[in-house]
Amino acid sequence: SSASPATLRQRAKPWSSTKDDYQKSEASLTKKGSEAISSVELLLVKIDTGAPIGTDLANYLNIEPIYFDFNKWNIRPDAEVSIQKIIDYLNLYPQANVNIGSHTDSRASKAYNVQLSNKRAKSTMEYLIDKGISSNRLSALGFGETSLLNDCIDDTLCTKEKHQQNRRSEFILVE
Repeated sequence: SSASPATLRQRAKPWSSTKDDYQKSEASLTKKGSEAISSVELLLVKIDTGAPIGTDLANYLNIEPIYFDFNKWNIRPDAEVSIQKIIDYLNLYPQANVNIGSHTDSRASKAYNVQLSNKRAKSTMEYLIDKGISSNRLSALGFGETSLLNDCIDDTLCTKEKHQQNRRSEFILVE
């Protein structure tokens, strides 16, 4: 026969498959002559949707907590590496929104600690905004001394290290 192999190939219909939470998969096949295609195996890749809502990103990303010095609200240099990982996550998942919750230790009055924790939350949020995260993806709230991680309550003698554990910011996924 004078026909070339290219003229013997016929284009099969495109095959595709979809499933919730998976990337769409498509394949176009060619067949030779009258060979029948009886089945096609398509690989579906699960879409990584990130952490579930309500997750503290610091725990999810296994990073060092964002700590604050006593009576301060500025982002410390040692926290910048951890915050960069939060930023990287938010850039990878542009649909993710975060509520920044900041806390104090139990020293000082409850009212003062709420004000201080609000300054910490705002400072953390401003840091993220300065690094390119849209403000409409962030919210911030100070909790004062209402969520201590240990037994360092009012009028309890604790080490500096134990008090430090309570002076932190958390990054809770809300959407």
